[in-house]
Amino acid sequence: MPRTKTSKKVQTARQPPERQKTLAEAVAQPAPAKLIAFAVGDRISHPQFGDGTITAIAGPKLSIAFDTRGEKQIIDSYVKRLKK
Repeated sequence: MPRTKTSKKVQTARQPPERQKTLAEAVAQPAPAKLIAFAVGDRISHPQFGDGTITAIAGPKLSIAFDTRGEKQIIDSYVKRLKK
C-alpha cells in the first residue's frame, strides 16, 4: 500500500503501536505555555525598538511605550523583560 503524507506514522521507541500519532497530529500539538507573564509597568527590551515600558496588556498583545519610538503594540514573544 503506498504511503501518503497524512498516513505516515510518527514512531518512537517508547510508544506502543496503538499510541502512535499521524504526522499531522504530531505537528499540530500546541506549544508549551510561557512561564514568563508580563505586567503593566514592566520594563522590556525589543531587538528593533529598544527599551520600553508596558502600558496595557490584551492577551498576547502588549502595548509598549518605547523610550525612543513612541507607543507600539507587540506580541509578547518578541520582547524580553529587563532585570530589575
